[in-house]
Amino acid sequence: MAPPPNHRRPASAQADQSAGARGNPVDLAKLWRDLGQGRYRCIEAGESAEFLFAIFEEPGRPVAQDAAHIARNLSIVARVLTGESTKIMAFDEQMSSPAISLVMKRTLQAMGFEFPRTPLFAVMAARAFQGAKIPAESVVLTQDGATRLGVKVPRPNLEVFAAFLSPAERAVVQLLLEGRSNEEISSARHTSQRTIANQIRAAYSKLGVRGRGEVLHRLLREQHPTAEEKA
Repeated sequence: MAPPPNHRRPASAQADQSAGARGNPVDLAKLWRDLGQGRYRCIEAGESAEFLFAIFEEPGRPVAQDAAHIARNLSIVARVLTGESTKIMAFDEQMSSPAISLVMKRTLQAMGFEFPRTPLFAVMAARAFQGAKIPAESVVLTQDGATRLGVKVPRPNLEVFAAFLSPAERAVVQLLLEGRSNEEISSARHTSQRTIANQIRAAYSKLGVRGRGEVLHRLLREQHPTAEEKA
């Protein structure tokens, strides 16, 4: 659920400004709702060494759907993005798995995010929508007469798994969460795909998970728990 490798760094002057500027606190959960209602649309998303960022424009045409329908779709997308099983979601919502995937595709693309390689910024916004307290900052960007909103949040930190995973395993899992394939991770780490596959299997075993989605779900629960999860 992350952008392709060439989106890992700011790709424009506005992106540089958004990633580096100190801005005003912003309610990430409200931003998620505003995206679902069509008040904002993402036009660029990426990462710096410390932050995830996104730039938004105001399309001026809110989504023509009732509030309950929008809220349901936002909840479905948030649950899947943060690592819940599509099959479980389908059972809970009494929908087929393909129908869940269609909701994901239509909702995320309407927000301006890629699908299925959705940027981690969207995952963090979805987690905030679920009730997690995630710090975020916004800055107003102006270029060629157009005013846009830049928002940044801290990158997820795999150091919470330091007691379980070796540095090499954490590095591999970080790249995995960014949407890299085993081949891409092998190239970035300058090691064989067989070694990468072994490190991924070892990390999954140590964390008691079965895939990338479950790794992300556990990471978000430990680093950004909701009030219910803290109780």
